[in-house]
Amino acid sequence: MKKEVILSVLIAVILGATSVARAEGQERNRVVELLPTASVISPVISPNDTQEIFITVRDQNLNPISGAASMVTIHLPNGDQSVLMPLSDENGVSRLNLSINNQPPGAIVSLEYRVVYGDLQATTRDSFRIWW
Repeated sequence: MKKEVILSVLIAVILGATSVARAEGQERNRVVELLPTASVISPVISPNDTQEIFITVRDQNLNPISGAASMVTIHLPNGDQSVLMPLSDENGVSRLNLSINNQPPGAIVSLEYRVVYGDLQATTRDSFRIWW
């Protein structure tokens, strides 16, 4: 009888430890912070050109986040424009081609990104210059 009680206690302890480890693992995998990084394909483009922009979204453990929504606000010399980017892919990357038309040489185009994933939000910025 003692062996059965000891065996039951050991099984309960092992199952309890497994449940705690599983809960801790799920907690570690839960996204609690967004870490977006923006980039452009070229730091300088001509007044009438196409710029490819990127945003990479990672979590607090630097794992890529798939399905994050991003909106970029493009601050041009002649006004602002907001564009919804595609959802981030399995690598956490979203990319978009921007057509830039009739911008003055020497102008700086600022990009402001707002990222949303579930109830989390984050922002990041980037820029490029219009050149001759």
